[in-house]
Amino acid sequence: MAQRNSVVQQAAPAQGGHALFDGAHNFMKDISEEVEDIKRLIATEDEKRRVEIEELRRDQEQERFERRDALNKLRYEFEDFVRRKIDKVLEEVSEMKRVGRSDDAAHEQQINHLIADFDRLKENLFCVQSAWGKLVSNCVTPQQQDELQKRGSP
Repeated sequence: MAQRNSVVQQAAPAQGGHALFDGAHNFMKDISEEVEDIKRLIATEDEKRRVEIEELRRDQEQERFERRDALNKLRYEFEDFVRRKIDKVLEEVSEMKRVGRSDDAAHEQQINHLIADFDRLKENLFCVQSAWGKLVSNCVTPQQQDELQKRGSP
């Protein structure tokens, strides 16, 4: 305790009795200033983060609009492409129908010619058969004709 009194007595003459707590007061003052500095730093950093978050939100919103615009543009281009393809297919179908009708008329005309050709062929074959019959009757004797008929040949 004697040592303690001597420390108190040494400090006492410097500040008139308050010198004992000067170190503690200075320490508390320094700590308070550091706390305030840290609070200001936190507030400043917090504000910076808030501004940065707001900028990121704006950027995100802008990107969302850009993506939506790009998607809409792509959709419209695709719809236009499909519409053009459908129109082209419809035109080709119409063309095929038109060509088909003219082809049908041409086919019908060809069929009519074939029928006429077959009719002429039938008439000519009938004439050939008649001529062959006359030739056979002139060249083959009646007795040979009977033998041929018995065998099944005309």
